[in-house]
Amino acid sequence: MRKWIIVAAFGLAAFVPGSAFAQQDARSLSLIMLLQNADVQKELTLSDKEKASLALMEKENAEASRKLRYETRRLSREDFAKRREFVKETEKQVLVLIGEKKYGRLRQIQNQVLGISMAVVGTEIATKLGVTDEQKAKLVKLRNGATLELRGIMLADKSNDGRDPDARRKPMEEFRGRQDAKVMEVMTDGQKAKWKELIGTPIAYKFTQD
Repeated sequence: MRKWIIVAAFGLAAFVPGSAFAQQDARSLSLIMLLQNADVQKELTLSDKEKASLALMEKENAEASRKLRYETRRLSREDFAKRREFVKETEKQVLVLIGEKKYGRLRQIQNQVLGISMAVVGTEIATKLGVTDEQKAKLVKLRNGATLELRGIMLADKSNDGRDPDARRKPMEEFRGRQDAKVMEVMTDGQKAKWKELIGTPIAYKFTQD
C-alpha cells in the first residue's frame, strides 16, 4: 500500500544525522512518485502514453533501488558513488520521457513538496541559493535540534499503526512547516526570492492512500 507520506519520508531523512544516502534517494525516487500523483499529472498535462510509461518506470526503478540499497549497504565511498550515478540516470530517464519543459516544472513541484528545510540539504539547491559556510553551520544546528522531535513523531506514528491517516499526516506537515520557517529566517532576502523561483507557482496536491 502506497501512502502519501512516503514522499515526505525520504525528505525527512535529511534531518537524521548520517543520512546522505537517503537524501540521494529522495531526489530521484520522489520525482517518480510525484509523477504518479493525479494532481501533478494534471499540472504537467501528461498524456496517457506518458502516464503508462511512467508507471512502468516506477516499478522498474523501485526494484532496481531495492537491489542497489542492499548491494551498497556498507555505505563505502564506492557505494555512495553508485547511488549518485543511479540518481543521475533516473533523472535522465524522466527528462527524456516528459521533456525539458515538464521536467523543469516537475523539479519546482518537487521543491514545493520537500520544502526549503529539506531541499537545501542537497548540494544543488544550496548552490543555487548561494548558501554560505556560516549559514550551513546554522542549518546543521537546526537539523540536529530537529532530530529528537522527528523521532518522537515517528514513534507516535508507529503506535498509530496506520489506523488514522490524519494522525500521521498532520504532525509531519506541522513539523515541516516549523522547520521551513526556521530555515527561511537564516536566508537573506535575495535567497528567499531565489527560492520562490525554484518552487514556481504553488499547486494544490493531495497524497492519499491507495
